[in-house]
Amino acid sequence: MKTQEKTLLGIALAAVLTSPVCFGGASAAGACADGRFLISKEVFGGDTEFSRDAIVIEDSSRVRTAGGCGPVPAKVRTTRTGTARLVATFRPCGRFRGKARLKAVISADCGTMNGTLISKRPRSKVSFGATSSFCGDGIVDPDRGEACDDGNETPGDGCEPGCSETSGSTSTTTTTSTTTTTAPPRCGDGHLDFDSDEYCDDGNQIGGDGCEPDCTPSRPPHTCPPFCDDDTLQPPSS
Repeated sequence: MKTQEKTLLGIALAAVLTSPVCFGGASAAGACADGRFLISKEVFGGDTEFSRDAIVIEDSSRVRTAGGCGPVPAKVRTTRTGTARLVATFRPCGRFRGKARLKAVISADCGTMNGTLISKRPRSKVSFGATSSFCGDGIVDPDRGEACDDGNETPGDGCEPGCSETSGSTSTTTTTSTTTTTAPPRCGDGHLDFDSDEYCDDGNQIGGDGCEPDCTPSRPPHTCPPFCDDDTLQPPSS
């Protein structure tokens, strides 16, 4: 082999060995090109129906949030250790009246993001952590097409392993109403009812016991002495 060819081959080999592509740098950026990272606390304060806000990376060149900020251009640079550095500037959105600058580091496995959001209006510097969103993390992510997420791989429990609802899992609760009917008052029920002209009601049909079956008081001769106008003719007293 000629000396010139050996020199060119050596240069090419050195370039390959020292290139970050061969050491996982570019591969990490590619793996995170369409990442979704769920923020552990409120940072942007935008309006969203999402259970937690998220930072969404699109094609390693644009960044937006699930709460409505962006998309805006982003710079994603891969380091020699395999991590990726993300820099982006958001226009006024959410709780920010001015621009907000995002700086973050993404782990080599694209599982976590740690960053800082700096704003002048209002003046604030917020540090946050975020985790990559995936089916099975226990957090429903509608933007990923998840209808449910119960955090397990058990089928038939209402949420399937693919984060879709189990067919026929909708439960219907039937409320049974109990109606209590109160019987109308009557003579002999043991309750005195003046509206029914009851003068007494001892709850039985026994006559001469103080209250007659028609709910009028008994007038036994041994308890009531004879008197004029008692409708009973008494013999003359001796």
